[in-house]
Amino acid sequence: DHIHVVDIALVPEVQSRGLGTALMEAVMQFARAQGKRVRLRVSRHNRAMDWYGSLGFQITDAAAMDVGMQYPIDAVAAGVAG
Repeated sequence: DHIHVVDIALVPEVQSRGLGTALMEAVMQFARAQGKRVRLRVSRHNRAMDWYGSLGFQITDAAAMDVGMQYPIDAVAAGVAG
């Protein structure tokens, strides 16, 4: 019922060029085509949390060190990208 993103890491030299966003948008588009959610976990201290939020991911649970996030099914069904 979902696609789990395990890790995305870009070296600093290529960050802030839209590569990560393009990659995640491709994953989100693939998920929409399959009718699936996209789930991931991110450290609560990682600045990527805000980035995932800007893409439309929502917090689903929180642990001591990390946070579960999900691109919601209604966004998948509607074809909405963050």
